[in-house]
Amino acid sequence: MKLLCPMLTGLCLLTGGASALAQDFYDPTVLRQVAIEFDDANWETLLRQNYASETNIQADLTVDGTLYEDVGVRIRGNTSFTALPSGSQKFSLHVDVDFVHAGQEVMGYNNLNFNNAFHDPTFVREVVYNNYVAQFVPNPRASNVV
Repeated sequence: MKLLCPMLTGLCLLTGGASALAQDFYDPTVLRQVAIEFDDANWETLLRQNYASETNIQADLTVDGTLYEDVGVRIRGNTSFTALPSGSQKFSLHVDVDFVHAGQEVMGYNNLNFNNAFHDPTFVREVVYNNYVAQFVPNPRASNVV
């Protein structure tokens, strides 16, 4: 079953180590296309059941047409998950790019967070804030994805 971009539309924040090449991932002039495909048709139930234990579910990640096989995906966050309307699939996700294949990276990053823009109908507040504050203090990099 495919978990398509509407769930991921929101924010992507840096959490893992990165090389100089990774700057391209957060290029503010590029709207990246991201998709996650789970082999298990029961992916949503598995994600929900493994929320507390933070257990990864294996999936494939595609970024701008490039396939990254066997990544680990889990729900992240607290309020952004527990306060969602019943039945919502708009999860914040943590992706371990090197879950199975050591050294696998997406443009220099081995971990990615996709936030669900909880309480932000504009989908821009967190990106604008993080990019502004980063001019003055160390701060996570952020960009929008579809």
